[in-house]
Amino acid sequence: MKKQAFNLIEVMVTMVIIGIFGAALLASLKNDTLSIETYKKSGSSFYMHLEFASKTILAKNTINYSFSTLRGLDGTKIAITATGADTILSNLYKKHLGSTRNNTVDSTYLSTTLKDYTNKDIGLKPSSFTKSFVAKTGAYVAFKLNGNCTTTESNIYNPTYIDTRSTTKSCGLIFYDVNSQAAPNTLGVDQYIVAIGKQGVK
Repeated sequence: MKKQAFNLIEVMVTMVIIGIFGAALLASLKNDTLSIETYKKSGSSFYMHLEFASKTILAKNTINYSFSTLRGLDGTKIAITATGADTILSNLYKKHLGSTRNNTVDSTYLSTTLKDYTNKDIGLKPSSFTKSFVAKTGAYVAFKLNGNCTTTESNIYNPTYIDTRSTTKSCGLIFYDVNSQAAPNTLGVDQYIVAIGKQGVK
């Protein structure tokens, strides 16, 4: 005689198994959400460090708060468009962000295309930025100078979120990845780009 239905024990065992898998899935999703929130908080925290460093550097340069001419650690002045300006700027940020690490990142990470939250290619890679270093927090920091400083902050945009990126009026851009080359490597989660203006970064 063929068995026509599941008995109560079989149904209960099946439900327990489904429950275990469901609980594991929910725990995994919860952990992913917590990780994303942790990355974003780290990103915001590091942004505040960059903002403070930027204003400190600007205050020690020209009276009108300009990055058009940089004053290096040794007092040497150089135009932001001149060869070696990126090195001077990087050294200034190193000083004001505190100690750095000797960590290096691999070429695969550097050559990866940066994409925004809509998965749109923003036309930049980590390798588009130069004179990088790893801050004491573990964040990877690199620079891209535009030499296109404006007298007003209204023309400055944040490339991490805004889609119209064909032009920039900023003095330059700072790319940072709060956990260096470790995953998830997503703009707006653990990777950010900020613009350097005459009043700081935004």
